[in-house]
Amino acid sequence: MVSFQDSRLSLQTILSSSDVADLKSHAQILDSALDEVEELLDVWVDCQTKACFTLLIILVFLQLNTPAFFMQKVAVMLFRKTITAFQ
Repeated sequence: MVSFQDSRLSLQTILSSSDVADLKSHAQILDSALDEVEELLDVWVDCQTKACFTLLIILVFLQLNTPAFFMQKVAVMLFRKTITAFQ
């Protein structure tokens, strides 16, 4: 996320400069768009982390030769918790 931070800093510099007054509205729009993209990426990273953790748990259960019926219930429960976390 360093490139987003660099872009935000550059935009803040542009917004504070008196030399680019005619570009100020464009820079503000770009700044707002970067905010939205950054938030979306944060949610996506969080979702991927939870999905990987869920998959790891499922793989551990499979390695322990857990009965398939129980494994299916655990997978459904974890999937529902992951999905409801983002609603």
